Amino acid sequence: YSLSGFQLEDFEDGQVNTPGISLSGGGILAGSGPGLVDSVDGDDGTVDGGNSYGHSWYSSGNNFITVNFAPGAKSAGVVLTDVGYTDNLFCIGDYTVSGYDGFGNLISTYTDTFGDGAANGASAEDIFLGYSSALDVSKIVIGFNGSSDWELDHVQYATQAVPEPMSMLALAAGAAALLRRRRK
Repeated sequence: YSLSGFQLEDFEDGQVNTPGISLSGGGILAGSGPGLVDSVDGDDGTVDGGNSYGHSWYSSGNNFITVNFAPGAKSAGVVLTDVGYTDNLFCIGDYTVSGYDGFGNLISTYTDTFGDGAANGASAEDIFLGYSSALDVSKIVIGFNGSSDWELDHVQYATQAVPEPMSMLALAAGAAALLRRRRK
């Protein structure tokens, strides 16, 4: 499926200004060279396995970040890009992500360990966390147990899933076969 009504916030202009997206807990972190910023690879114009020159959303002392989506978001997600200091290990930590539908009901919760042991802007550990719901996706809440030093990027949503052309052809062929059977 391809996505219809796709919106992407990559923070590269230093603002959150994509319609239908808002965040709480943290703020934009701008990269100015090799260092601690971990934006999605390619945001700085070069696909090279790292991105310390891009922008990301930084937890700024918060254990949780809430990403809110406007009504109509059928699929939504974020890219988790880095974790820094944690209670137990440097640059490796346990996170929990929860998605909520348009009525505020929990879609699901997922917990895992994230990080590569380095805070140098590399992108190999980046992961996409997303949800889909016929009842919309109203928010995604991400939290790190024992860390308030982590980043996310590429907040995105789509208003509907649309079948790819080959899927549409298969659907049309099936409908035509069904009509032929009915006519006999």
